[in-house]
Amino acid sequence: MTYGDVEHIVPKSVEPEKAFEWSNLTLACDVCNTNKGTHFGNHEDLVDPYQMEPSEHLVFFGSGSSR
Repeated sequence: MTYGDVEHIVPKSVEPEKAFEWSNLTLACDVCNTNKGTHFGNHEDLVDPYQMEPSEHLVFFGSGSSR
């Protein structure tokens, strides 16, 4: 079991001045965070759970589904 990582949305290596900005930090699973590396692409199509309601953009299936 893992507890997750605090992830930089814009990597520190790309914009070091954002390293400690709250708006540039999020929670990520440690495997995804490690695999992401320093990739930084177009985030316009991502669902930002701090600004949007995820259930309006995603469909959930499986045992965790409320449907």
